[in-house]
Amino acid sequence: MGKRPRKHSTRAIGPDPGHVQGLLEHHEEHAVWDEESTPQRVDSMGNAHVALGTDSSVVAAPAAVQETRSTKDAAQNSTGANKTHLAARTAAAPAVARPLEAPEEDDSDEEDNTTRKRRKRTRKRKKGAYTNAEPGPDPSSDAHLNDSAQKSIAYAQCYLTDKSKWKFSKPRQNWLLRHMLWSDEIRAAASTLAAVEESERNAALSEDALSMLAPAFQIPEESAVVPDIYVPVVAVYLQSIMGLSKQRVIDALTVAAAASLPPPPPDASAESTEAQELPKAYTCAAAWCTLRAARAHEILQWIQARETAP
Repeated sequence: MGKRPRKHSTRAIGPDPGHVQGLLEHHEEHAVWDEESTPQRVDSMGNAHVALGTDSSVVAAPAAVQETRSTKDAAQNSTGANKTHLAARTAAAPAVARPLEAPEEDDSDEEDNTTRKRRKRTRKRKKGAYTNAEPGPDPSSDAHLNDSAQKSIAYAQCYLTDKSKWKFSKPRQNWLLRHMLWSDEIRAAASTLAAVEESERNAALSEDALSMLAPAFQIPEESAVVPDIYVPVVAVYLQSIMGLSKQRVIDALTVAAAASLPPPPPDASAESTEAQELPKAYTCAAAWCTLRAARAHEILQWIQARETAP
């Protein structure tokens, strides 16, 4: 049997026109503009389509955006060019060297430094003079001193020279405290003043002077003194005293070093103050007070130098 001839279909090949029109309308409703490509639009599926011009607002929007971006780019390019030109001019401009002004010489600083150094050297000399204490000769060889004086001074010498053999003694310390402001010269001035009649002393000295002399005016025995040569070693021992006892010693020495005898009361019988002759009692009291203040000042110098020594 022979083959039958093929029948040709009359149905049109291709998509349904109605279905295509529906897709186009759906894409038109969900289309968004791509800022990077002005004449194109991108649908929700990410497919780009050329604007057909059916909607004037849709076509005009990318043109306005492109114009705005072009204006901004031009402004940025202009600003960048100006900055580049200014930097080039600044780099090419020669540096102007300003002359250095010579500093004014200040002689006052040099003088202050010189004066400060001189004072420092003076303080070092004074401090050094009161740090190296010498024990002095053996007090037992001094026949002028009594037994208590010899033993008390030797007690202070032992503390300075050999502390391993030194042992604290309350009687020796008390003797040094009672006699530290008495020397042969100070005792002689006090003895001269004591020889003056009491009525004459009361007439020559004011109440303030008498009140100042009364507590300290207790003359010791002739052999119960501290000679000047033993002042350093006694001061070194006094500096070693601890606690309130040491503070009382320093307070007593400070008062004695600052003491000065008030002027005598005026004599109504004298014709003039300049021609008035000082009474003997006043001159003796003034000598005693001056010598005692010098001794107290010397002991204080030793104590302060030893405390600040390294």
